[in-house]
Amino acid sequence: YHYVSYGDALNLPVKDDFFDLVFSTGLAEHIANKDINKFYQEKFRVLKPGGFMISLNIPKKFSIQFLNIFKKSDYERSDRQEEHYTFIVEQAGFDVLDVVHVNPFPLFTNIPRFLEFPITFLFMLIWAIRDPFMEDAFHASEKWGQAHIIVAKKPL
Repeated sequence: YHYVSYGDALNLPVKDDFFDLVFSTGLAEHIANKDINKFYQEKFRVLKPGGFMISLNIPKKFSIQFLNIFKKSDYERSDRQEEHYTFIVEQAGFDVLDVVHVNPFPLFTNIPRFLEFPITFLFMLIWAIRDPFMEDAFHASEKWGQAHIIVAKKPL
């Protein structure tokens, strides 16, 4: 059974304990500080006991996101870091199973089309140089990672 729902992330239009998995990518960092606890509490509410929550967060830090010089004026990104998200997720009731720091690809930033190829080529070249020295080119340290993935479970 597949179900896709569109709605307010702070007030999802589904009953309690509905999903086996809840997933968000690049969303939490755009939720206002006053609403971020509610965001994860809502994920907890709609998740079945024993279900999993995955949250890919791309915080504002010195990163590829600074190429966003062509951004809209309403483009906002929180400066919350992994430790803040982990605390909030635990406060919502989840058991955090893992946090993985990553360098996501492709680049999710607003850049002019004519720059997409040169920048992508540069990153592919960097990854080709790094690859022999790394187990997984997408994993990164907390300091250098451009994003992190939190994997958590709702207790039974």
